[in-house]
Amino acid sequence: MAIVQIINRSGGTSNSGGGGGSTTLKIENVSSQVTGSNINFSTSSQFVEDSIQVYYNGVLQIQGGSDDYTEDGDRRGVTFALAPETGTKVVVIYSESA
Repeated sequence: MAIVQIINRSGGTSNSGGGGGSTTLKIENVSSQVTGSNINFSTSSQFVEDSIQVYYNGVLQIQGGSDDYTEDGDRRGVTFALAPETGTKVVVIYSESA
């Protein structure tokens, strides 16, 4: 079982599991990037492919070309199918690339 290191909102971390490596989960509030027309949202770190979860006003979004969002090729952000409205909350959770 791998060690999972979670970075919480206050910048602290916690570990769970044991042995076999380490993964850092990051939680980021990217709502400051919401403009009402912006569909591209950047993360502060590169993430592991298919590890990102995107929440729009607390609702988990579905990844895919014909769904809510897609991962950017460089794994440093996501692109929404439709621009989130001004005042909405967008949070991403992902495994940070080593």
